[in-house]
Amino acid sequence: MNVCIGLGILFIELLFGIIGFIGYNQTSDMIYKLWCRIVSDTRAKEREETKREIQKLRSEIRTISSVDEFSKWAKLKRKLDAASKRFETKNSEYGIHKASFSIKANIALFGIVYGVRTLIVLLYYRTPVMEIPSAWLYPFGWILSYPGAPAGSVSVGSWSFICNRICNKLIKSFDNLFPTVKAGEPVGAVLADTNRK
Repeated sequence: MNVCIGLGILFIELLFGIIGFIGYNQTSDMIYKLWCRIVSDTRAKEREETKREIQKLRSEIRTISSVDEFSKWAKLKRKLDAASKRFETKNSEYGIHKASFSIKANIALFGIVYGVRTLIVLLYYRTPVMEIPSAWLYPFGWILSYPGAPAGSVSVGSWSFICNRICNKLIKSFDNLFPTVKAGEPVGAVLADTNRK
């Protein structure tokens, strides 16, 4: 019995199940935010500063009468238009960079998830995770030992598949146990909705 391999596969499948539950896009967004902090990417910061400047200019323009103080109003309006143009360019640069990063991160996540699974099966092809008495599983014991473990044992590929299924079911049961609240939805409505089920 190879406990280390079995527990390692269980941990890996649990981790990949959590990533799959959260979603590859949300995971790549979290990685992007972390990446921006590590690299000190200023795109998001500049975009937020420009957005705040636009909000400030809009609130100033609302307080000024365009008829009584036309020159001041026109000056603020030109500043607002320039800031809006700057925001549009910064927003498009930010969006393009984030989309590019997200695509690369999703591809990397898929590659890591399926690459690690394949690598484990290939490296431990003939290593049994555990031995099971052949009488327990007769006549289907060979299925668990597929693709290369000795008869009467559980192969790495089968163990990985079993762990994947169990982890996904566990994660989904926790999702059903704890309902998520959407933005703008009162918590009481979610609780009332789950009690009806």
